[in-house]
Amino acid sequence: MMFTKETMSLLLRHSSRYTSFGYARCIEPISKRLFSALPPHTLLQMPKLSPTMEHGNLAKWRKKQGESVSPGEIIADVETDKATVEFEAQDNFHIAKLLVAEGAKEVKVGDVIAITVEDPGSISAFADFVLEKAAAAPPKAEAPAAATAPAAAAPPPPSAPAAAQTAITAIPAGFTASSAAGTVLASPYAKFLAKQQGKNLVGAAGSYPGGFIIAADLDKISAGAGAGARAGVAGPLATAMSSKEIEEARTLYALEMQRSKQTVPHYYLKAECEVDGVLSALKSKDIDLADIIMKAAAAASVKVPALNSMWMGETIRHFDRVDINFIIETPDRLTLQPLIRGVESKGLSIIAKERLAAMENAEKKLLSPDQQALGTMSVSLLDDVLDSSAVIRPPQSAILTVGSMKKVVKMSKDAQLQKQMGADGSMSYLLDKKDVKIATVVHATLSCDHRVVDGAVGAAWMAAFKGHLEDPINMLR
Repeated sequence: MMFTKETMSLLLRHSSRYTSFGYARCIEPISKRLFSALPPHTLLQMPKLSPTMEHGNLAKWRKKQGESVSPGEIIADVETDKATVEFEAQDNFHIAKLLVAEGAKEVKVGDVIAITVEDPGSISAFADFVLEKAAAAPPKAEAPAAATAPAAAAPPPPSAPAAAQTAITAIPAGFTASSAAGTVLASPYAKFLAKQQGKNLVGAAGSYPGGFIIAADLDKISAGAGAGARAGVAGPLATAMSSKEIEEARTLYALEMQRSKQTVPHYYLKAECEVDGVLSALKSKDIDLADIIMKAAAAASVKVPALNSMWMGETIRHFDRVDINFIIETPDRLTLQPLIRGVESKGLSIIAKERLAAMENAEKKLLSPDQQALGTMSVSLLDDVLDSSAVIRPPQSAILTVGSMKKVVKMSKDAQLQKQMGADGSMSYLLDKKDVKIATVVHATLSCDHRVVDGAVGAAWMAAFKGHLEDPINMLR
């Protein structure tokens, strides 16, 4: 069966419709049948999970082939530009065929990743089904013996150029992505890892459609093996990144920040917070001021829940749980944003333990997909800078920046100024020494998305955060 590119594009575009962002995924099947020889089915496509997403990595399938899916269940974990997002179903269906291997890299938005059916009895019909868009093969050259034959009449011009037609066909048996002499079709990351592990990929077949080799396949390829090696489906590997990928990650982060600054209406709220009381109460060496800051931010979000929201384009989504991305910079100057989930319900010791583990994994480039997921807000802690106004990470609506500590001279709350008249008639004010104190303070800046967080809401959140940080007992009230 042959389709033109325009026809195939129309079929795929109307085979499934979705709206996706944040944590929710909505799949609304429209076209149930594309192939008359197969039972009614729906093509499940790679969704667009962020404004900048052009392709994503399928980190993990949460549902296996043949399993049923109900509304609210997670189908898969998809890695976008900077985060791993849960792909959530909104309808009832069954997974008939998984077309993209777990761990697959750079799957384009709109590519078909699975086949779903409503009738579980139809699953067996898709056991050998493979969806492959391949250009029509060019006509074979005539044999030399036929050169003396009379020239045949020229065929009528085709209705569309051969290059503009698309065939849907199965991958030939025995085909491998590296079957061409000396050619290895693999992702740059897979090639980098193979070189580091001393593995030969020539002649090896990957788990991706068409035998394409991805990083997850290297577990099934022995050192030195190449020809005839067949890789199975494996989970994503947590290994070091190549220098090229680090540069790509930095570029994506820069583009994300640029788009945020250009499209999100930022405004900023600042507060000076005294931390002497918190520092004197820190008795455990494992708990840091950073842990108390995140806990105070989560407590403020519980008290002022309107800030714990995301801008979804046409709606604002509110969250009960406070998941915080804290921003760190690796030694090679790559900005990473590990996630701590449910900060509002965790104790300081647990927060500290998860923070230290995430920082250690970040330095080694071993952050798990869950540690790279998108939270409901972000916190940036600065060591050598007193104040900074950070850029919001969409679709989050706020990011808190806390600068380094400094000593300042401050009046006590009950201090009283005494007026004194000078000999020349000028007025001066005297302050008793006991009413003066040396305080340790930090400057906090809250960057807000004005579409989600009104000025009064942001001010209420900042007041709650300041109260929690200066007097941690407030977090228990």
